[in-house]
Parts: sequence; C-alpha cells; structure tokens
Amino acid sequence: MNLGKSSVFVTKDLLTNKFPLASITMVFAALLGVSLPALGQSDQTYGFVGFAGFAGSPGSLDGEGSAARFNFPAGVALDISSNLVVADFGNHTVRMVSSAGAVTTLVGTAGISGTNNGTGGAARFNHPFGVALDRSGNIFVADSDNHTIRKVTPAGVVTTLAGSAGTSGTNDGVGLAALFSHPFGLAVDGANNIFVADSDNHTIRKITPAGVVTTFAGSPGMPGAIDAAGGDARFNHPSGVAVDSQGNVMVADKGNFTIRRVTTNGVVTTLAGLAGYYGRMDGTRSVARFYDPSGVSVDAAGNVFVSEFGNTIRKVTPAGTVSSLTDGAGPLDAPQAVAVDAAGVLFIADSLNNRIVKGRLGGFGGISPSLRVALSGGRANVSLSWPPSHLGWELQMTTNLSGGGLTTAWTRVVGSTGGTNFSLPNNPANPGFYRLKSP
Repeated sequence: MNLGKSSVFVTKDLLTNKFPLASITMVFAALLGVSLPALGQSDQTYGFVGFAGFAGSPGSLDGEGSAARFNFPAGVALDISSNLVVADFGNHTVRMVSSAGAVTTLVGTAGISGTNNGTGGAARFNHPFGVALDRSGNIFVADSDNHTIRKVTPAGVVTTLAGSAGTSGTNDGVGLAALFSHPFGLAVDGANNIFVADSDNHTIRKITPAGVVTTFAGSPGMPGAIDAAGGDARFNHPSGVAVDSQGNVMVADKGNFTIRRVTTNGVVTTLAGLAGYYGRMDGTRSVARFYDPSGVSVDAAGNVFVSEFGNTIRKVTPAGTVSSLTDGAGPLDAPQAVAVDAAGVLFIADSLNNRIVKGRLGGFGGISPSLRVALSGGRANVSLSWPPSHLGWELQMTTNLSGGGLTTAWTRVVGSTGGTNFSLPNNPANPGFYRLKSP
C-alpha cells in the first residue's frame, strides 16, 4: 500500500475518552483534506468513478450517466472521437456512451435476441460479447451465442462478416463458410485485420479485411498451455484480446489464468502468470497470479490492463511486472472488459454491477465526503456521505508502521449509494492506525 508523502493517520488513542470528540473530527477532516490529494499524486493510486448506469440496477434505458441502464455489459471499445461502444450482453444490443456520459442504443432491440441483419433496431443479436472498431469507424461484434462476427457501419447497418448463425465449428474459410464456437474478445490491428478470441475452440482466429478467416494460433478443440508458434501453441478458453502498437496480440487466457503474447508471426509466449495456478498475487512474469482474467487493453507504452472477473483490475508492464489497481474487495463486481484511451483513462465494463466505470491514475479530483463522528463506548462511529457518482472510500488499517513498512488489514467502506457508516473499535491488545482514501 503506497502511503504518499503526507499521509495522516488516526491512531487507536483517539478512540479513548481522553481525547475530545472535536479532536477526532478534526483529525479525520485533516485526513480527508490533506492526505487524499497527496495520495492522488502516487503512481500506484487509481481513482474510480461511475460513468454510465447505476450499480445494482439492470435495465435497458438510454439516458445521461447514472440514469441509463445496462444488463451485464461485457465488451467495451473506444472510437476515434472518444465515444465508448458497449456490447450489452444481457440486452442483446450494442450501445454507445458519449464522452459526456450520454447513452444511446446503436443497434439491436433490448430483450429480443435473434440473427437478423438490418439497420438500427431492426437488427438482432444473441448475447454480444466483444466489440472492436477499425479506422473507418466500423464496429465489429463477437455475437457469441450466434457464433458469428458481425459488422456495424457508422450508419448502423448490420451484416454478418464471418460465421454461420446458430452453427458452431472450427472451419477456416471466407465469410459465412467459416465457423466459430462462442467468440468472445475482438481486436483490430493497424491493417484492419480482426483478431478473435474463439473461446470454445481454444484458438485465436484472424479475419482479413476481405473476410478470409484463418486460425492464427492454437489448435481447435485442443486446450492446453503450450508456448509455441501457430498451431503448436495451446490456449484454454481465451477470453479477451488486444493489439499493441507493434502488432502483437495480447490475450487474456482465462482458463490458464495467464496473459499471453502472440507476435505478428504467430509465436506465443506467456507474459505473466503461471498456467494452472490462480490467485491474486502481484509480481513479475510467472510469480504473478491471476483470477479469471477476462479482458485486456493496451496503452501506447505497451502496458496491458487486465479486467479480472474476480473483481480486480491489473496492470502488466511490457517486462511482465504485474500490479493491482483494485484489491478484489470492491468497488467493482465481476468486471468483464476494459479499454484505455490515449490519456490513460480506463473504461471498465463493471458487468455484475450493470454499469460502466472510469478509472484514472490519481483519481478525478473535486470530491470530498461530508463527515460526522460520534463517540460511544470507546468506539468512534463515523458517518460519511458523498456524491452518488463517486464509488465511495476505503478505510485502511495497519498494526505496524515501523520502518515505514506495513502489515495491513483493512475494511472497505465503498458503495454507489452516496453514503456509509462504520465504527473504529478500541482494542488495546491490537493497536491500529487508520487512513481513509479514495478507492
């Protein structure tokens, strides 16, 4: 846990009656007003805010920010105008969120699945999962339960680019002659080639701009964890793909709990994690552990951001060093996909919360909770409230500050409803130091 340069702590001594209530409130106020901005400058601290949708409220409404509703958003991708395209899995639609947070439905009709090509609401999808865009603004959709890849023009015209609706398989070929089996993640390279995480086939497929489908890496129907070239490599239910500036394909190899890299020549290596071993451990390359890595996105510096269905967002450097941007206890619930823009802002499909969340190094600023503290029976009872767009706060506790090191146990106080209450116990046998910061 990075403390920043001017962190302020509440010690267990403040929880005894020898300190007046005003002192407790003053220290908390100082902690809120001084410590948080310092933490915001840390290169390890990401702040997250709600962008569109409202936690715990599934639906299909278009609207502004928290007034909009999603139903298990599964895929996200950014266009050249910084609009976010969302595969709204549970609604069978593809949505768009403007840079200001306004949500509209581009294609499909909420609650109605199908295979129809057409324009706008006349088109039908069956649990769209991944989305990606080419340089002309065309949207490509992994229509997972139709086993197809669909194309959506900027005018909202939907066609089937590859695969045969309702028919799964492994065939390479052109257009409808090719077959997929639950395609999930999509990515587009600089030459407008599309890469597909063909999950149930355990392969990475490639679709040229002419619609020619080939198996780029892995062997259909052969799960495994082998690093090798082309068909000699093995994957286990790959879920997410992204293309870096060099044309390498980064893969969230969900069933292996690893992040893989596929070069432009189809050579597969493991960037981070160890196949068959899951967990939530930071570290470098095979020392790191992942728990259900689902989506990946790459920034201009080659850092890979990973959304884990186990409620975390991870960062993997080009050298394979893994760090956690969230700790798995919140504020996210089963994030399925992540996208990163040129400024380093993350856009996260917070799937089981049915919303889109933004994250940024240092947070977004300008948010301070209102505070009330009451003392009763040796406990400080704290009430906080904050704007609903903020995801809450994090109460951190450590029992050891010696030498600047920390042995940390912590309690989260996050939420999207705009408030929470908690108590700090006075336990003489286990003295603690407390700090509040933005998650």
